[in-house]
Amino acid sequence: MITLSRQRLLLPDRTAATLAGSRPTRVTRRLIRRLMLAGGDLIAVTGAIYLTFALRFEDATPFAQAAPWLPILLLPLVVRPLLNARYGMYGHSWKYASSPELLRLIATVGIGTAVVLGAYSVLALVGFPAAAGFPRSFWILEAVLSAAALAGVRLVPADRAPAAMPISAVVAPTAAA
Repeated sequence: MITLSRQRLLLPDRTAATLAGSRPTRVTRRLIRRLMLAGGDLIAVTGAIYLTFALRFEDATPFAQAAPWLPILLLPLVVRPLLNARYGMYGHSWKYASSPELLRLIATVGIGTAVVLGAYSVLALVGFPAAAGFPRSFWILEAVLSAAALAGVRLVPADRAPAAMPISAVVAPTAAA
């Protein structure tokens, strides 16, 4: 049976709602949220790697001296999102996050650091050229910065944009002469 509403045409299988451009379904919203979290994770881990090298070498352009170690630097970008997906960091709602979610995030970052450090150790033992001379302090600082960045990505509300500042607050009135 097809009924006509003032807002949209309703079909028995509810496909008209998606065809008419109304709100996405729950499955679509979950998929979009998971993709946004995965993209945010990649940006957060990249930022953590950049900040780690900037703090380690005290330079504004740390990747100039990090070019020989680029394959080692890509390890966290591969391992962290895979482990986050494995340990359910993309499937859980962070709207009402509390201590168990934070502990799960810290455990996932710790496991990721152990996996990346193990892969680095194997590459160093095999004699991989990029592992030679790599600073070992990188892993601790990268884990701390990654945990902070990943928590920040998850605690930003996804359904709220920052409130716009009114024009009157930006433009100060001029004094009449």
